[in-house]
Amino acid sequence: MKQIGMTLGDPKGIGPEVIAKALNLLPPEERRRYKIYGDLHVTPKNDLHTAELALASLDAAIEDAMTEKISGIVTAPVNKHRLQLIRPSFTGHTEYLKEKSGAKQVMMMFGTSETTSLRMALATTHLPLQQVSSRLSKEQILSQLQLLSTSLKTSFGISSPRIAVLGLNPHAGENGSLGKEEQEIIIPAIKAAQSQGIQCDGPFPADGFFRTQLGCRERGEASARGLVLEASPLSLQTQASPFDAVLAMYHDQGLIPMKLLYGYQAVNITLGLPFVRTSPSHGTGEDLAGKDLANPQGMLAAMRLAVQLLRPLTPSLRN
Repeated sequence: MKQIGMTLGDPKGIGPEVIAKALNLLPPEERRRYKIYGDLHVTPKNDLHTAELALASLDAAIEDAMTEKISGIVTAPVNKHRLQLIRPSFTGHTEYLKEKSGAKQVMMMFGTSETTSLRMALATTHLPLQQVSSRLSKEQILSQLQLLSTSLKTSFGISSPRIAVLGLNPHAGENGSLGKEEQEIIIPAIKAAQSQGIQCDGPFPADGFFRTQLGCRERGEASARGLVLEASPLSLQTQASPFDAVLAMYHDQGLIPMKLLYGYQAVNITLGLPFVRTSPSHGTGEDLAGKDLANPQGMLAAMRLAVQLLRPLTPSLRN
């Protein structure tokens, strides 16, 4: 049985609580797969001590993963502002794992344990929105499409993955009238990837993509005028998608539909590392900490997907 490490996250948040609850939902033999880094019952003295505990847990797990003592890591959420008290350059798990592992390139992707669900990768991660455009380049997006395509093959068993690329601007720039990034950066990157045999298409306008391309529809009754009645965002359903993954240009563009469609089942996956890493898609939840109110389903989903990613691959039905 391959072992998976679990980091505390921020001890002032719900990380320790959801870890304990998730483990208690597993049969005893399955619990033995997981190694906890740190004390789930620790009471931090102050913010500095909290940051030290969170970083020590993460560093110990990374070291064991790099020396193959464990095969993967499930990380509980951290408070970035608090960690910056001792690590000013810290912007998130993804960037920190890249630095500590020496990985050439990493990528943030969200998915679920259901093989037919949407997978959402991000071209940029933890950036202020005003910086997104300046961080995009043809070379960067091409490199990400290469990593995403390779990871879908090697980690998910999809022999011929198909990737949709979203635009940055409203209406995907509308042929340059609403922004030049699609014409000057995104489309050239897509064409370069296609010339290398990567199956990708776009850029798609993000506002309409999830309905028109993923088959999202609302439940409700149609009136004589064709209006949908009694429908709400929470009743959205997805049908089979023609794409195996979507590349969004920035954080909220990709995560809003993922969290809307899948809730706690949406799991953060880091592609490009020499080991498996997953994390629940929720935050530290400090307003719930210590009240025994935290829902462990997000942590349980991250644990299950980590196990799934460590299993021997079987060829996908999609070829």
